[in-house]
Amino acid sequence: MKPRRAIGRPAASRPRVGEIAELLRAPAAFSAVGDALVGTYAGGPVTVRQHFLPIASVLIYAGGMGLNDWADREIDADERPERPIPSGRVPAGTAFRISTGLLGAGILVAGLTNGRRGLVRAAILAGTVVVYDTVAKDTPAGSWVMAACRSLNVLLGAGSLPAALSPALTIGAHTVAVTELSRAEVHGAESTLPENVRLAVAGVAAAATVAGRRPKNRVLCLAGRAAGAVSAYRYLAKAVPPLNRAVAEPTGTRIRDAVRANLGALIPLQAALIARTGHLVPAAFVAALEPAQQQVIRRLRGDTT
Repeated sequence: MKPRRAIGRPAASRPRVGEIAELLRAPAAFSAVGDALVGTYAGGPVTVRQHFLPIASVLIYAGGMGLNDWADREIDADERPERPIPSGRVPAGTAFRISTGLLGAGILVAGLTNGRRGLVRAAILAGTVVVYDTVAKDTPAGSWVMAACRSLNVLLGAGSLPAALSPALTIGAHTVAVTELSRAEVHGAESTLPENVRLAVAGVAAAATVAGRRPKNRVLCLAGRAAGAVSAYRYLAKAVPPLNRAVAEPTGTRIRDAVRANLGALIPLQAALIARTGHLVPAAFVAALEPAQQQVIRRLRGDTT
């Protein structure tokens, strides 16, 4: 049996801001903003307070990413020793405190901005994140629990749960497929895995053009359909080419590239779901998060998955 690498670093050595950002997968947090906004604009009447819920989403998402690495610290010591905890750049105890603090802060922000409803929904979301990171991730239910996290993140921002359910499930379907793919990003897989994910992505793109409520105004309805179709095409253009390469060569490297691309593809998917409701300015804002995310990726080192 291969011995595990030593993990951790001396307590006196404090991690730098960039190392904490790497631990929390700062670029990936951009997609959490869009999740909550999909719920806000797809889920009934919009209030000013709902626009603060993306802050709670980002805090919970970042906390979950850090807790994920804390839970995987011994496995990563063998498989991904370059990550912040096994490399010794962020002590495991520090990572745990930061992650749990962010989860708690996300619940608090949701409660302060959206009352009891926000508090309860955020607590359920954070609890599901913890279950995924510490219990469910390596089980057959892991991908579905991860999808539940994403769908609950959408519902966090919703005024009406029934109205936001269809978009939440659309994002959840994408998440199931990508999470299944991510299980093979170290050792690779048979080509059937990325093939199946490619089919799922096509189905999600189709669903994005019909999911959610439509505006009553005919002009806004037509404009929303057109903008939604453009964003759905952007989603496919970002998600499918790396999957094609993974089908041709299903190595760990190719699959990891496909996972990264499909995580990034969530942003145009979110823009498509918002545009369909006729809220074109918020849809454009979410679409603009994609180039902003790319700027952060270029500035930060390390993994983004």
